[in-house]
Amino acid sequence: MRQGKVSSALRSLDEDQNGGVLPLTEETIKLLEEKHPQPSNLEGLRQQGPPQISNSVIYEMITGELVWKKALQTKGSGGPSGMDARGWRRLLSSTQWGSAAGDLCSVLATLARKLAATKYRHVGALTACRLIPLDKKPGCRPIGVGEVLRRILGKCIMAVVKEDVRRAAGNLQVCAGQQAGGEAAIHAMRTIFGQEDCEAVLLVDAKNAFNTINRTTMLHNIRMKCPPLATYVENTYREPSDMFIRDNRKNSIVKILKSREGTTEGDPVVMAMYAIGLSVLQEEISYEKTQVKQVTYADDLTGAGKISELRKWWDLVKKNGPTIGYTHNATKSILIVKPEHYEIGMRLFRNSGVTVTKDGQRHLGAVVGTPEFKQKYVEEKVSEWVKEVGVLSDIAKTEPHAAYSAFTHGLQHRWSFVKRTISGISRLLRPLEESIRKTFLPALLKTNFIIGNDVRELLSLPPRLGGMGITSPEKMAEEENRDSIHLTRSLTEKIIVQDAKGETVQNAVLELKKTMSRNRQNAQVERLQHLKDVMPIETMKKIYIAQETGASNWLTCLPIRAKGFSLNKQEFVDAVALRHDEVRDLTASMLREVCRDVTTEPTLLPLNGEHVQYRTANTTNEARVVVSARGFWTRGQRAFMDIRIFDTMAACYRRIPLEAAHQKNEREKIRSYGDRIRNVDHGTFTPLVFTTSGGMGPKAKCFYSKLADVMAEKKHQPRIHVVAWMRCRLSFSLLRSALLCLRGTRYSAPTTIDLDGLNYQATVVESGILV
Repeated sequence: MRQGKVSSALRSLDEDQNGGVLPLTEETIKLLEEKHPQPSNLEGLRQQGPPQISNSVIYEMITGELVWKKALQTKGSGGPSGMDARGWRRLLSSTQWGSAAGDLCSVLATLARKLAATKYRHVGALTACRLIPLDKKPGCRPIGVGEVLRRILGKCIMAVVKEDVRRAAGNLQVCAGQQAGGEAAIHAMRTIFGQEDCEAVLLVDAKNAFNTINRTTMLHNIRMKCPPLATYVENTYREPSDMFIRDNRKNSIVKILKSREGTTEGDPVVMAMYAIGLSVLQEEISYEKTQVKQVTYADDLTGAGKISELRKWWDLVKKNGPTIGYTHNATKSILIVKPEHYEIGMRLFRNSGVTVTKDGQRHLGAVVGTPEFKQKYVEEKVSEWVKEVGVLSDIAKTEPHAAYSAFTHGLQHRWSFVKRTISGISRLLRPLEESIRKTFLPALLKTNFIIGNDVRELLSLPPRLGGMGITSPEKMAEEENRDSIHLTRSLTEKIIVQDAKGETVQNAVLELKKTMSRNRQNAQVERLQHLKDVMPIETMKKIYIAQETGASNWLTCLPIRAKGFSLNKQEFVDAVALRHDEVRDLTASMLREVCRDVTTEPTLLPLNGEHVQYRTANTTNEARVVVSARGFWTRGQRAFMDIRIFDTMAACYRRIPLEAAHQKNEREKIRSYGDRIRNVDHGTFTPLVFTTSGGMGPKAKCFYSKLADVMAEKKHQPRIHVVAWMRCRLSFSLLRSALLCLRGTRYSAPTTIDLDGLNYQATVVESGILV
């Protein structure tokens, strides 16, 4: 978590479930060889007719700016060259290399356009991969880790052709970029299975599907069905690619295999290629020809209807699938029948190798079957999650910040899909909620008290409303299931009626998502209003403080140590409870990026008979403010700033509104320094007033808004990312300043915070800072 690697951190919660990498024995290498077969010479299911030509002008939208955007979205380790995604982001960052980085982005954009529109042959260095054998328990899953550059280029290509891919694949292949396509497939199959005339559902499993699909046939059909994608995939898949098997312990290459068939997992265009490649089989087994309703997610093929028709449909899959490299795996294929049709199912699928059950089976992360099977499936998943929450609770005792981020950024998303796709499971999720309430939260908050209903409700609210974003799976289950059904209704209905080519307006789905998000936010505000009537006044004061702009950024970002976003055990506990110097140094460092002659703790000019307006003004000869800079507000004029951090829970502020407390502190600072600086030093004075939780006064907001404008313009960075980084970094600095007053002593030696070369946009993306 200290490195921002959430997935890797979560894998450590259940070592038994995760097989890891197989040792490189002779047996493992033999398995890898078997997973990469020789190319097939079968030519069936190839679309006929003249190939269509794509207009290359569509690729002009691939610019250097798009390359940088996709580089920000790319994660993971490097290919054979060794340069990972973070290395590429650094290479493409203008803050590191100036205009040279922009030139490189433009060159890569040109490369992407050429690969998309012109045929090339010698691209072996781009398509080479590191081959890793993952343990499937049992079996081996080969993963080809390609070059990060290839992933960036692939994402750029998909940004251009995604709508063409979706139309080419149709509505019955839901891995082609449809919004919530997997959820729609689950809802549709469950609805079809519930209809009176449906007797069974057949889940088809394929052997080594992505590595064995007929590459030549797939490239031909992509040329016919999706011309905008065709040239790029021909350039990267026409020739066999090298796959390096490396022994890291010996730091040597054990063997080089050739990938001559199938696709490379991890390539951003793979799902699009496979979706279009399998679509020709779906046309052969369509509802019009078989009376079986079908839907597919990648290689997971599902059919529903009468058992007799399903048997014919199965035989067609067996007959036509191998011609395109889709080889069925009968022993892992499941026929789910309604109890009254069980005997018919057993008889018609005798000797087929297919397992026949009247209970149910896992389907795309959800279930199809009886209520009893659904209950058993969910209870088993809940049992696994409870164990993981228990492990994370033990970690929270020593590393609460990392544990909190692991929960909110990763663990609680593990049960989101189940909540969205399986209805009526709130009661089954109660043990998970009890584990969170009675085990995780007390360990995180270092409390022995029972978490009451009102406190639990508060903690489930998002940080911007004063909560911690630790949602209740029990309470959210039915709402999320309703949202999923509503969101996917259009695509679900098309799957039910087997409308493969009907248009689904993706923008309408996105607008529906936004509407649901607004409704959820309104409901959260209503819950907070209810809590105001039952919570103590002091607690509500803290909630108001936490709602200030920037006050909760430290909770929502990843605890990456290298970026200064990490708190130790005592700091995290105190910061949750709290809900000068580092602020000074950070502000000075930001000013040095855009101003000249920046000084920390500058001494003001001595008074020589001048009169100051206010009795409370600082008139000593040693008077100084926190920081000054020349040319911030007005060209050539020195701007002086002084910082005050106050605790809104102090006795003198408890009974006045938060805004009034900010204004009171600003007035006191202005009366101390404003008149003297204006008339003697001939400069400007701005009081920078903060709360200990990270909120800003009106003048501080104006100052940092201006500073963000200038930094964004000078660094050629999006202002929205500069502001997000600035708020988060200030939030941590303020927390440390407050905690230092609680637990330690101030230090006065100026500290230089190095912002040279910092890319704010990349930092915001890598740290998960909310924008």
